[in-house]
Amino acid sequence: ACAWAGSVAMLTALRFAGGVAAGAIVPLAIAHIGDTVSYEARQTTIGHFLAATVTGQIVGGSLAGMFAEYFGWRTAFLAFGIAGAAVAVRIGMAARRMPRPAAPAPGQPRITHLALLRRRDTRVVWGGVFLEGCFVMGAVPY
Repeated sequence: ACAWAGSVAMLTALRFAGGVAAGAIVPLAIAHIGDTVSYEARQTTIGHFLAATVTGQIVGGSLAGMFAEYFGWRTAFLAFGIAGAAVAVRIGMAARRMPRPAAPAPGQPRITHLALLRRRDTRVVWGGVFLEGCFVMGAVPY
């Protein structure tokens, strides 16, 4: 959407929304690793994940700068948007092959996001993730 922004205000709003969404990616990915990777392989997997994350930030920033310099800033957003969409499709295909989690045992309530929001510690963590997305992930391109 940033590639088609018609004003600086619209681009700023879209970048803000992207930063908010990006703030949850790393914590959710680490939680997923904790849920799906055996204890013996977990540290190695987290190490690979973090190495890929840092490499992606370094390479992504460099490539975006080159794209913007030679092809314009809109092309940089468009190229990375297409790459992100391709990754999302691939992850979606892999997720469909994974077994569904078991239903909670009878008598055990299913915890929902709204139920979690009633807890103060959850609101503190989610607030921190929100601020990280706004101020850390949103500042990287600038």
